[in-house]
Amino acid sequence: QLHQTMNSRRLQARIFGSLLYFSIYNNFVSCFSSRHTNHHIHRRQSAVLSISVKADQENFEEEVGYGFISQVFQVFIEDTDAYGIMYNGNYLKFYDRALHSSPEVHSALSPRKEWSIISLEDQKFIGSPSLGSEFVIQGILKQSPSDDSSVWDLKMTSPDGSQTFNSVSNLSVATPAHSTDASNVSFDQLQEVPVFEDKGTKGATNSFTIYRDELDTHLASHLPLRIVLNFFERARSNLLGGPDDLKRLQEEHGIVVVVTKINECTLIDEGHVLCPGQTVHVDTQGVVKRKGMIVECFQELKSSCGKRMAQGKITLMMINKTTLRPTSRIPEWVMEKLTGEKVSQ
Repeated sequence: QLHQTMNSRRLQARIFGSLLYFSIYNNFVSCFSSRHTNHHIHRRQSAVLSISVKADQENFEEEVGYGFISQVFQVFIEDTDAYGIMYNGNYLKFYDRALHSSPEVHSALSPRKEWSIISLEDQKFIGSPSLGSEFVIQGILKQSPSDDSSVWDLKMTSPDGSQTFNSVSNLSVATPAHSTDASNVSFDQLQEVPVFEDKGTKGATNSFTIYRDELDTHLASHLPLRIVLNFFERARSNLLGGPDDLKRLQEEHGIVVVVTKINECTLIDEGHVLCPGQTVHVDTQGVVKRKGMIVECFQELKSSCGKRMAQGKITLMMINKTTLRPTSRIPEWVMEKLTGEKVSQ
């Protein structure tokens, strides 16, 4: 969440430790799982993600059914954030690469390869591979309702499978429906996505310009979901005051802000076609919980004419960088930015 240069290895280890702490803390504090609509999904996901990793692909498939283990990836400098660990939007990039580069996935879908990631239900940030380290992606096919779509459970682990960094359940990939007009393509699954309810809290709108390199390779008139997460990140940073205030929060109050979950994040097709140079808007509503320890950000990406392009809920946690524990000792000025109201500590 912060965007300033920090070269302390000690802080990098602390942030990694805080994320690992949260994965345990999350199991005991019910409020952190309030986003999820039914508990059987969590039990099923836990069962899937607890499967021991086999280095041999055939053994892996025998254990989990239809699945794959990707090639070994490495974390480069462009993949990391200010802490030297993987930036939260880049996990989706590597899930996409693993799906596109795995022969098992190609045989599960149609022979066409023009599919894109269109939604995810539940992504948990458990830890992070650090700069220079290696990791693999494990995938399990959950549903394949048609030749043009499939649903996967994925996780990022160390090459030997002993450590899990990130997991995502019910990640959907699909091939768009083409028309005679090459620019007029759509995803049938994305045309009836419910609107987020108004949370009745202070909101903010940020505007950004679309550039050619940000559009989807297989769907030239739309943004890929991982690019949507980049726009959401910019808007959340601005909601908290931007880089200067985030730096102040860390240096004066010893607090860093980390992403812990992404839920119900999906592209939306309301008929608008994006082109380079157009402006999009991100609406963000922050819901403060547990006295500021948790901030749930409900975010929508819209075209300049108000058509929804994507939406998602991103959960942030305030971490004391010294104790590595979640903290609710949030400065008054931060609470005022989030709520728009004067708050007494």
